[in-house]
Formats: sequence, structure tokens, C-alpha cells
Amino acid sequence: MNRKFQLTFLMATLFFRCSVSGQVPSPTVSPDAPEDVEIPVGFAGDPVAFFDDFSWRSFVALNWPAAEGKRGLPDRNKDLGQSSKDIVWGTWKADHEIFQPGGLKPSPWDAFEGISPDKFTSFADAGRIKVLGGFGRQASDLQIEHFNQAGPVGNKQGSLVSRNRRYVTYEIRINRPEFEFIRDNDFYLAANLPTTGQLTFPIGSGEIKAAWRMFTDSELQDAELLKRYFTSKAIVVDPDGSRKATTVGLVGLHIVRRTTSRREWIWSSFEHIDNLSGAKSTLLPSTDPSGQNVLRPAVDSGNPPQDDPDPVPVKRLQPVRGSTALTNEAYHSHAKIKGTVWENYQLVLTQWPRTPAQNEQEFIQNFSQDYPSGAGNPSPTDAAGVSIANVTMETTGAFQQSFSCMRCHFNAGKFHHTEFVWTLPLRAWRADPDESTRAVRALRNRLQTFMESTQPE
Repeated sequence: MNRKFQLTFLMATLFFRCSVSGQVPSPTVSPDAPEDVEIPVGFAGDPVAFFDDFSWRSFVALNWPAAEGKRGLPDRNKDLGQSSKDIVWGTWKADHEIFQPGGLKPSPWDAFEGISPDKFTSFADAGRIKVLGGFGRQASDLQIEHFNQAGPVGNKQGSLVSRNRRYVTYEIRINRPEFEFIRDNDFYLAANLPTTGQLTFPIGSGEIKAAWRMFTDSELQDAELLKRYFTSKAIVVDPDGSRKATTVGLVGLHIVRRTTSRREWIWSSFEHIDNLSGAKSTLLPSTDPSGQNVLRPAVDSGNPPQDDPDPVPVKRLQPVRGSTALTNEAYHSHAKIKGTVWENYQLVLTQWPRTPAQNEQEFIQNFSQDYPSGAGNPSPTDAAGVSIANVTMETTGAFQQSFSCMRCHFNAGKFHHTEFVWTLPLRAWRADPDESTRAVRALRNRLQTFMESTQPE
């Protein structure tokens, strides 16, 4: 079956599925993200095309050039893909800005002050400089979570090493509604998290999880390679506190958004198209028919990053859905995307609840049920042969075949009472009295250094 025939067949199928509305969702390229998925009234078919369109519209808006000096706002004088200091989601609050050493209250949304995991970044610039690194939950414990993939119950699964023998690194960013909910209620402190019932986030809350590849010195001189990626300057912090300023390339992006119609959140996952294809693929394609995709051991203070680690062979175990591939092609062909770096990214999955809670009370009660009914019966399911995962963030064969975004995150609410959000139980500050004393002392020293550095001469 040739490519042209395949596309014709898939397009016909997509039109059939959307026949009630009379039209397939048209690509929308705008700095304004949709507030909710838009499914035509009376539509009774598989709504995957509408959810995939929601995912792409969110992706476009969040990757729009950001207004300089502002958080979470697009520069409406620029088009998608134009040069800018940052993109919209890159100005959201990083998790290490929220969960500060010693339980320090994070600075307000529009502020940039804070303590950075990079000890050479000033207090004033903590929110302006991208740092791939994070604080541990104890004052003396600098955990390097950004080297590790998360497991289904919040544990560290292991690290992913790319084809060029460099670690894939991760970061988490949180939007304004979710951030202010955490800050205003002091949920950045573990002692304030619920032990019964269920915490619920505001409608409009959103999180980003990004996967970044590091480049070798020779790759950093390869202009043809670099121009295929959205790149960013970053400081990568190791477990011993040492750091390296470098350029990283975006290879994976999770977007999760809580909407009025989907309190269980809508889960969107994007990847770079070169992750497993081409002579310069980011990851090493696996030839193992079993598709185990075994990660390297988790990186932490007892197992620091290696200088030249072996790459992890990776196989995608489930193909991207045909209708999703068509939505990708429609957006790639759009005049405002074609020719930009964003043409090199593809949606691999949108997951959503098919039977969502109709109100917050029902949403809370659903956590007394088991998965999948308690999560609103997600689509697609986790069944073998159906589940699909982002190869940069859920790499292992077991994860790709047995879990999904919503199955994993449902466990946060089931076991930690923080609904579908793992960030709080994993990052909220915990400290015993001795650790707290050391944290406060270190904080005072950092603040004193900052004050002295800003005194007029």
C-alpha cells in the first residue's frame, strides 16, 4: 500500500468519524490556547480528532514566543517560530522555584527571586535562568530528579541515555492557576497536604514536563543538526553540585490541562520526529524483538552521572494512531508551522476520560473506586496492543504496554490525596528539626550574599 493511498484512506476514515459535525477540525495556529475541547453537539463517534486538535492548539500556544520580562504571556507581535528570549511555557514557574529549601515561601507569580539549585545563580535571577536540577525534600539532600524517569507510583525508574552517550534530562513547569493555588494554600509544605479526602486543583490548572537531549561538543558545531530542534541555554546540575552551562534540545513534551469538561485533565504528549528515525536519531533504535527498553540505573547522590554512559536501545512498541498522524500532517502543512522548527514535532498521544465527573463532588467520590472507572474510563485504554507512551519519558517496555498517563497519575490521588498531581507528594518540602535548622542557616547565608551584592558602591 503506497503512502498516497494510505493517507487517502485515513483521511476518508477521519471524515467518516466526524460526519455528524460535517467537518474535520481545522488547524488553528494562535497564541491563545483553547479553554476546553470543542466537540460538536450530538457527536456520537470516536472524538479523538477533536482531542488531538485540542492538543495541537495547546502545543502551538504554549510554544509561542513569550512576552519579554513577563510570565505566561505570549508576544502578540511575533509569529510562531520567531526568535525570542523564551517561549510561553518556559516562563512558567519551575518546580524548584516552588519547592524551595527550608520550606521558603515561593516568590509571587510575576517575580523571579528565589534560591536556585545552581549555587552560582543569584537570588534575583533564579527564575530567569533555566536550570535542570532540583532540590531534595531534605535540606542536605540535593536530588537530581531531572536525570530520572518517574515510575507508576512516583518512584525513580532509571535514566535514559541517548545515542550520543549523553543523559536525557527533564524539567517540570507549572502555570499560574496551579501555582497560585499551591502558594496561597501553603501546599509547597508537605505538612499541609491532605491525609484524607481529596485536594482539587482549579479549572485551568496546567503542567508541562519536558525532555531535553544534551549535545556533544562536535554536535554543537553542527548547524544543520541544531536547527532541527527547539534549543535552549541551560545549566545542568550534577548530584555533587557541580554544573555545566550548555545548549539542550527539546525531544519530548507532556502537556496536561484541567478543564471544565475534563476535571481528570486532558493529557497530551509530543515528541521530536527524529527521536527514533534517521542517521542522527536522538535515541539508539533497538533491534531486540522483545522491546524491553531497559533504562540505566537511577541517578542520585550514590550513583552520580557517568562521563560516557552506554546508550539505551529503544523501540516504540505501539504505532501512533492513524487519525492522530493525520492531525499531525494537517498542522505540519499549515502555513504558519511549515518551515518552522515546530514542524519537527509530532503528537503521539492524547488521553482523556470518556466518562468524566460532572462536578467536583463526583470527581472526589470517584477516587473511592479503582482504576479505570475512578479515572473516568480513559481513552485510549492501557490494554496490551492499545497503550502508547512517549519514548523519551515512558521508555520501558512494561510502561509502554501496561501503563498510561492517567493510570499512573490516578495513583497520586488514590494514595496521596492530591488528585492527578504527583508534583506535590514528590516535591513538597519535608524536613526534620535538624535538617530545618541547617536549611534556614543556609538560606540566611544566601540572602546575606545577595543583599551584599546589591549594595551600591
